[in-house]
Amino acid sequence: MSSVYILLALILPVFCENIEVLQYNDDTFSEIKKYDISVGLFYSPDCTYCRKFMSHFENAMKELEDYEPKIVFFKVNCVDDGKITCEKESVPSYPHIKIYIDGEFAEEYDGERRTDNLVKYLRQHFGHSSKELLNAMDIEKLVDGLDYVVLGYFERYTGLQTAFMKASFVLKDKAKFGHITSAHLLDKFGLKNNVILFKPKHFHNKFEPQNASYVGYGDAQDLINFIQNNYHGLVGHRTKKNEDDFDLPMVVAYYEIDYTHSPKLTNYWRNRILLVANKYRNITFAVSCKFEFENDLWKLGLNSTAYDHPFIIAIDTNEVFYMMEANFSVDVFGQFVEDFIAGQLKPYIKSEPLPEDNDDAVKILVGKNFYEIMHNDKDTFIQFYTPWCMVCLEFATTYEDLALEIGEDVVIAKMNVAANDYPSFISIKSYPTFYLSRKGMFDNPLFYNGTLELAEMIKFIAKHATYELTRYDRSGNLRSRMEL
Repeated sequence: MSSVYILLALILPVFCENIEVLQYNDDTFSEIKKYDISVGLFYSPDCTYCRKFMSHFENAMKELEDYEPKIVFFKVNCVDDGKITCEKESVPSYPHIKIYIDGEFAEEYDGERRTDNLVKYLRQHFGHSSKELLNAMDIEKLVDGLDYVVLGYFERYTGLQTAFMKASFVLKDKAKFGHITSAHLLDKFGLKNNVILFKPKHFHNKFEPQNASYVGYGDAQDLINFIQNNYHGLVGHRTKKNEDDFDLPMVVAYYEIDYTHSPKLTNYWRNRILLVANKYRNITFAVSCKFEFENDLWKLGLNSTAYDHPFIIAIDTNEVFYMMEANFSVDVFGQFVEDFIAGQLKPYIKSEPLPEDNDDAVKILVGKNFYEIMHNDKDTFIQFYTPWCMVCLEFATTYEDLALEIGEDVVIAKMNVAANDYPSFISIKSYPTFYLSRKGMFDNPLFYNGTLELAEMIKFIAKHATYELTRYDRSGNLRSRMEL
């Protein structure tokens, strides 16, 4: 009988090992950087909901114990030794769950506080996305699709395969991943320990390889960088979803892009962009669908439906825009890019047409004449407004009265900011907004923070104008006839 107890004593610890959630505090929280994926529970010991959820959190950890990639579970006491950490991590309430990748915040879990919900969420969002490919037909079908594909060929499990699996998790929204371990398929392709990025066939062209082979040994970040750097090629398809991938300086061709229904027409224009991009590989080139970026173009004052050919916009490292105004041709486009690189282009300014008659008391400012009027030999008081601002509309008569009272001493002007660019040093948070730009101090205007009363505006201008007004003294008092 004693031998049975001894046997049980040896066996039970194996099956009853207590797996605990890691406890971190202000001094140890930085240790989460050691883990590829970690899930943190921020709690208060006095919180009833926290105590109820703790068992669900622990059960989720146990259920995912053997999950790949490894997910580490930890908790932080926000009212005791983890208070500073919770403040830094902007924890709003308890219990609160945050997910980290390599110690960097990735996202918050807002689902139900139950084991099955948390486990399902983590499996869907934080598992590697590579599918094992078992035959040549599956490989061909995957590579011939419309997606970017990354294939891993592995004779045995190595550091490169580990890096590949992590890359498939990090880049699962950018490409489809598949791995091949079958000896027959590896012999067929002559590959043993390789990773290859395949570009969709509709992006193939004569100026660059159709795929890119990775040369490395097992660093996940190095592999991720390789995929990202070779992803878009000479002329990438820039969308709202991936626009952050494209670095400045950049040249973008906007036209109707439809690789599903009109791939030939779409590539007709892209191939002409490639002819020029191939000569200037030190800047970024992209094509974008003009309808997808319709709102962005509208903010630049451009009507996407007004062009039946690509229209070109270049953006430098200071986010200054330049537009090719001539109709598109390869030669014209090439010269535009050359002038852009040489710094010989004039910045694009969103502007309404210049007013044909600008002789009224209140001058009209537009993007094209803003600098000209502001750099005259007088001070300028400007109202920035929008056409849909009711207060602005109601104030129009008072503003005209202001212009008549001030006379020719100071230019009284207004600008519709919805249709015109204005300098970045002008801060507008509401409408109408007013600034006094003084002679010789164009880039340092005075913000008017008063009411819309005529008398108060006159006092402000009289006090701060470069020269004293003819009709008003520095206090804004009307001069007597003898003074005039």
